[in-house]
Order: sequence, then structure tokens, then C-alpha cells
Amino acid sequence: MTTFEATKDSPSRPAAYILGVNGETVRLPIESPLHLATYEQRNTDLIVTDIHGTRAYIRSYFIYDHLPDLVSVDGQTFRGELVSAYLNLSGRMLDALSCLGAERS
Repeated sequence: MTTFEATKDSPSRPAAYILGVNGETVRLPIESPLHLATYEQRNTDLIVTDIHGTRAYIRSYFIYDHLPDLVSVDGQTFRGELVSAYLNLSGRMLDALSCLGAERS
């Protein structure tokens, strides 16, 4: 099971969570739909920001040959392949991929 450490950037900003990858999935402390989140790569780390501004920093996410799937608090799964696609594509292609990537576990 992935553990995380919660930290607050400041009292006026949403929470930021620091996570480590442990296995084939990463459980995110995010409730909003993952296909509406933004994804950013910083070196080998992944930063996921939900529509409310809550950020999850996933350390060393990009060191794996097979990227781990992301799972939200409510069980929505976002495949690792789609994370990679979100970083490489934009616009209408992202809209089409988000429809494919939103699954319930």
C-alpha cells in the first residue's frame, strides 16, 4: 500500500501530498475525476493537480518501464499509459483519451 505525507503549502492554498510508488498503482488523495486533473512531469516525478487545486507529488513515477496506474479516493482508475499520453498530447486528443481512461475499479 502506498503511504503519503500530507503537507500544507499555506493556510490559503489547497493541500499538497507527497507520495511514493509502491507496486502497480498509486492511490491518490484526490476525489475529483482524474481525467479533469492536470499532469506535469518534473524529472522523474509526476505532479497531479485536481480541479480544486489539490496537488499530489509522486516521487520517481517515471523510473518504471510500465507506469503505475493512478487510483482516486472514490476508486476511479487512470492508466499509466494515459498519463504519458496526457503529457505528450493536447486539445481534442486529450478529450478523446480522457473518455477512454476514466474507469471504475
